[in-house]
Amino acid sequence: IFFLLFLMLTAALACSISYNPDQKEESGPESDLPIPDINQGIVGDTGAGEEAPVSENEVLAAPVGLNEGLSSLNSYTYTLQIISNGPSIQDRSETKILTTKDNSDSNMTRIEMISSSAEDPEVDTSVSTNYRVGNINCTIDDSDEAEAEKEDYSPAAKEMLNILGGLWDVHFKTGDPVFIGNEVVNGINCKHFTFNVGGLGKTSGAEVTQSTGEYWSAVDGNYLVKYDVVLETRNAPEGSIDAEVLHSEIHYLLYDINSAASIVLPSLCD
Repeated sequence: IFFLLFLMLTAALACSISYNPDQKEESGPESDLPIPDINQGIVGDTGAGEEAPVSENEVLAAPVGLNEGLSSLNSYTYTLQIISNGPSIQDRSETKILTTKDNSDSNMTRIEMISSSAEDPEVDTSVSTNYRVGNINCTIDDSDEAEAEKEDYSPAAKEMLNILGGLWDVHFKTGDPVFIGNEVVNGINCKHFTFNVGGLGKTSGAEVTQSTGEYWSAVDGNYLVKYDVVLETRNAPEGSIDAEVLHSEIHYLLYDINSAASIVLPSLCD
């Protein structure tokens, strides 16, 4: 389930950073883009913001889809982390995605996947980075010896990808949100909500030990800025040898919006 979720999120988010011919272009300085630490996306920078009058309809409105929200920005960086652990200690799956898009619609996406299982407890790690600059698409496999696969799209092929990318979107579940207040996250004025993830343990009978969800949506544009969910169930009393503990997390963070960073192809993609 979590692998399928990762594939859906990755595909949809990748579509959101493809070239949009109707988007306003602003050229930034031509310099190497510093790649942020992918773990930065878990903590964020949240502080109290000024309270502003918000109508009930505005408060309860669900955030727009990820693609729709990101397409309204000239540039940005986001991190997405998906964690799935259990039922045994060795059963572990973690995916980290970091994506940056600049003002010229070039983008870079780094994907790191870590996994192990009770049958194969040795930890397996794979890392790849994809660059899309102009018509060039280049993917570098960083797992062992760095190798690059490069493709030069024709204008017709690129146009087709753009059209396909606009046909669907991704919406994170927000349940029945409770408005907490207005806050500032990474310089963006946001509405902060908490919500409950319904259905956990309802059919399985497992004890729900953690079920927390909260998100921050931009006041201007109602796009998702930060999203955190932590879920955990146990099917036997704590300390029991037969206890199966399932633990899952999703963390999303958007930052560096409308910055002047510029993405260039690395030498391996020449």
